Amino acid sequence: MRLVKTKILKMSLKEKYKNNKTVLSNFSYLTVLQFFTLLFPFITYPYLLRVLGFDVYGKVIFAQGIATNIAILINFGFNVSGTNNVAVSRENTSKLSEIVSSIYSVKGVLWLMCLLAYVIVIHFVPFLRADKWLYIISFFITFNDLLFPLWFFQGIEKMKYITFINICVRSLFVVFIFILVKHQADYHIVPILNACGALLGGIIALYVVTKIEKVKLKIQSLTTLKYYFKDSWPLFVSYLSIQIYGNVNKLLVGSFLGMKEVTIYDMGEKISSLVKIPIGMISQATFPKISREKNIAYINKVMWSIAGVIFLLYIGIFIFSDYIVVLLSGVHNVIAVNVIKILSFSAIVLVFNFFLTSNRLIPFGFKKAFLSITIMGFILFVTGAFLLYITNSFTIYSIAFLNIIIEISILLISLYKNRKLGLLH
Repeated sequence: MRLVKTKILKMSLKEKYKNNKTVLSNFSYLTVLQFFTLLFPFITYPYLLRVLGFDVYGKVIFAQGIATNIAILINFGFNVSGTNNVAVSRENTSKLSEIVSSIYSVKGVLWLMCLLAYVIVIHFVPFLRADKWLYIISFFITFNDLLFPLWFFQGIEKMKYITFINICVRSLFVVFIFILVKHQADYHIVPILNACGALLGGIIALYVVTKIEKVKLKIQSLTTLKYYFKDSWPLFVSYLSIQIYGNVNKLLVGSFLGMKEVTIYDMGEKISSLVKIPIGMISQATFPKISREKNIAYINKVMWSIAGVIFLLYIGIFIFSDYIVVLLSGVHNVIAVNVIKILSFSAIVLVFNFFLTSNRLIPFGFKKAFLSITIMGFILFVTGAFLLYITNSFTIYSIAFLNIIIEISILLISLYKNRKLGLLH
């Protein structure tokens, strides 16, 4: 009897492995990538802080923050809609070619429009014009968003390409940082290396798509381009809203408090992002499977499992945040420690927000519901930021707490929407 039970258990485990083999493989590749993603900042961040100083490095981060927000326009929600379309049509060679060609075409037009508008803005805004080359060079970090088809590799469930390309390019970046950045006056080299890395990674990825995966890039009709533009529009508006209340914080800190404070807040964001890494990894690895199978029980199981992991990670970060700040900056900074503790808490809420919105509403076809949630989050953020402004209450702490309040508000709204649509059970 025991032997029979053992055989049944082994068969059950084999069946589970077989059903989730691709997900586990992709998760393994993403784990390797995230290990190096964690390692690289711990190598370069302390070095750049010491060479450039808090104020100058804050300027570099501020410029990169602007480029990151511009990248939202270039991505245009394709990281989700593109992944979904590729996942559904990956066996149809002709359709796959249409999807990839259309997305690259739309992104190319958006990239050129953004570049032109950005150069004009720099010319007319004295604050930006004072160090125009830093801001212009930083723009070209968006080569990554233009050329690197994250959505394609996710859709065909081959995360190994993302892993290998990113590790190689980032390794080169780390090496050249130590070789070329020797003095404070070398701060322009940091965005130059970032831009070169983004371009190199994009070119390699394009080679993989066209030569290894055999996807043919073809000129598409205006009607086809309009279709993919409209298809991604709700997701673009949604992710624009998300990124605004997620990424604008550093720009608020730089605009109202100073560049030294930008560096401190950025340190807090970087450490808190460590806690959030498993969320992105698992959501990326499971999204194609969720899109195909639309299994609510599976989504809930993954959601609660990762929530447990994130809670334990948060406890670890909370306890050792003092040591982490000293390791990165060489000094004990109470403000940085507190910001880390505040921002890291949002990771726990973020787990549920991910699996109640993008990894649930979108695969089930409720893009408008997803859009309404993110717009409400955006409205709440703008309202909160405006209240801080008129009450003269802008501090690093108030901006960090605003982030937590928005995430919790989105969670409550998402629960209501999912319950209404019958997607909770």
